[in-house]
Amino acid sequence: MDFKLVILVLFVYFIRPQDWVPGMSGFNIMQPLMAVTILTMVMRKRGFSARSLVKTPIDWVMIAYGVYIVVASPGGQSPLVPVIIMMAYYFVTSQALSTPRRLSIYLRCWLIALLVVATMAVASEYGLDLTGAKDLTRVI
Repeated sequence: MDFKLVILVLFVYFIRPQDWVPGMSGFNIMQPLMAVTILTMVMRKRGFSARSLVKTPIDWVMIAYGVYIVVASPGGQSPLVPVIIMMAYYFVTSQALSTPRRLSIYLRCWLIALLVVATMAVASEYGLDLTGAKDLTRVI
């Protein structure tokens, strides 16, 4: 279930239906979706341990990067919340992509999400402007 939710987070992040679907305007769908995804990761069948978050060197690099962002930020600005969100997304995704098959499926879904965004951008130039952003993206 955690893998399916990670795929859903990927699509919602890229396609952003809350920005262009009239009934979802202004609704922040990512926070509750990430909360459910984190909860699913912690309560999955194969179990969860905090040690599993730091199994590989890239996990340590991501932690060091997050600490660097917080420490090196200019005075008066607190990047802690965005860093926590970034770290949560990274760790949930890295936990869900536990096999090469899952990684392959995830990358295909990522490609599909990018193709949908690109298709919507090109379609807006030809009169099908689903997002209402033609005036913002059009270069004269």
